[in-house]
Amino acid sequence: MMNGPAALRQRQADYYPGGGYCLQTLILSIVIFGVIIFVHEFGHYIVAKLTGIRVEEFALGMGPKAVGKKWGETLYTIRVLPLGGFCKMAGETGERDYKEERTPDPGR
Repeated sequence: MMNGPAALRQRQADYYPGGGYCLQTLILSIVIFGVIIFVHEFGHYIVAKLTGIRVEEFALGMGPKAVGKKWGETLYTIRVLPLGGFCKMAGETGERDYKEERTPDPGR
């Protein structure tokens, strides 16, 4: 029976599949997921550009903006949370805009 640091490393290797590379697996998963999201959102971007729709923002990630650069008519941003992304096109209305358009007329 082993004692000391060697025994601890062996127990960790037995407990964590892959020899304890959980952090590396997590980082690699986020990178691969990010590439898939980028390709997906880039598809929206390209189709919008080819059909003449103005793209206001192309973002990778969600939440507050970490970095951004305006290039031409489009703002390209990277967000804080690396989960998801979006391509904001001209003419898309948010929920607030929709509610403002549907406010009842007080004269009716």
